[in-house]
Amino acid sequence: QQSLKLSRQIGSRWGEAWSVGRLGRALVAKGDPETGRPMLAQALAIAHEIGDRLLEANALTGISRSAPDLAQNRNYGEQALAGFQAIGHRRFEGRSLNNLSLVYGVLGLYGKARDYAERAVAIARQSGGWVGLVTYLDTLARALHAARRPAEARAIYAETLALSNPDHLSYPYAHAGLGRSAMAEGQWA
Repeated sequence: QQSLKLSRQIGSRWGEAWSVGRLGRALVAKGDPETGRPMLAQALAIAHEIGDRLLEANALTGISRSAPDLAQNRNYGEQALAGFQAIGHRRFEGRSLNNLSLVYGVLGLYGKARDYAERAVAIARQSGGWVGLVTYLDTLARALHAARRPAEARAIYAETLALSNPDHLSYPYAHAGLGRSAMAEGQWA
């Protein structure tokens, strides 16, 4: 809030957009989307006004996460993805692809979920981002499970486990995923 106050005092529209966007995303993350969403809309309007595509795409990501239904979540998420792609921000593009993969999976569009997850994994492999890679591999394996392709999911979970640090959340997720794969393949022991 202090950053927002200072940005307004000095007349920095960029600082105002950045600050109000961060506050909005923080409120959404804390479980208060009703308060955070208008702040994100304000950040989006200012970012659009000053022509900052990165701030716009970040605001759209926040609005997507705070959306009251999956259709709006998907719509704003796709707009954010297009923004990140337009400016060539590969890390945020991968994050957006991963988020959208999860949305498409919930919507039952498993082929699209798999496609988006594969694209996110490819970006993470190119950039060498370990946390992104193990996270996106988990999302890809979930999409493969949903599409009833447990053998492929098992291979992805095995790779995730091999890359995971036992102290990272991906480690138990990979173990659980391997168990789900084994059960789906009829291996109960």
